[in-house]
Amino acid sequence: MVQGNAGTGDGTGGPLPRLALAATEPAVSVCAAVAARAGAGLVDAPSVHAKPVAAVSAALDAAFAALPQPLRDTAPLYVLCDDYSVLAARRLAARCTDPGRRLRPSDSVAAETSELVRPWLTESGRTGRCWLLAATPARTALRLAAPESRQATVVCEFVLVPGDGPHAPGLVAVTAVWGADEAVQAADRAVRGADEAVRRADGAARRADGAARGADGALVSPPEDSGPPPSALLTALLEEGTAARV
Repeated sequence: MVQGNAGTGDGTGGPLPRLALAATEPAVSVCAAVAARAGAGLVDAPSVHAKPVAAVSAALDAAFAALPQPLRDTAPLYVLCDDYSVLAARRLAARCTDPGRRLRPSDSVAAETSELVRPWLTESGRTGRCWLLAATPARTALRLAAPESRQATVVCEFVLVPGDGPHAPGLVAVTAVWGADEAVQAADRAVRGADEAVRRADGAARRADGAARGADGALVSPPEDSGPPPSALLTALLEEGTAARV
């Protein structure tokens, strides 16, 4: 695990973001790869869940829990969801054209990307605004979020991981949180605990490789070199200088 320097600023002079990670079971190796390249450090150990909505809720829980009150309730949330929006539309189209399947009201509801974040938003009771960004590159999202001009900002990305089912891929929720400086000591402890979580995820990923190969290829293993991480958000942070370089 590589730990960033939480005491320095980003390229604009603002604080570094911390990261919260959560994944579904088919995406544990990609989650481990992102954790291994997270130069800003983690607010908590990465967690693994059965369903995408649970992974998203866990990542958002960890990110917002790192913020002090009242920032926790008011910090804006930006969600990068382009890939998932395309997947949801294709999944609905496939069900509409499937002669052996009756359409249900839940099919159209499931096509809404907002359904991944709605349960957490409802449960948390927060009053801050939330934007779902489709067809928006990570660098553009960071400019829209403008974390350097706010006390606290959260940006979440859905990373899809190909698997056996073309309409049911694995998912990693990569969440960057600015304004969590008061939680640096706790984050440092979480980074040490995440080392063990990454090792466990590594072993699970190797066992799952055979079952997790899809048409687009196998899961990505944690990198041995310094290549770009499998996350557009983390890549943008590293290349823009808003997270500590590895």
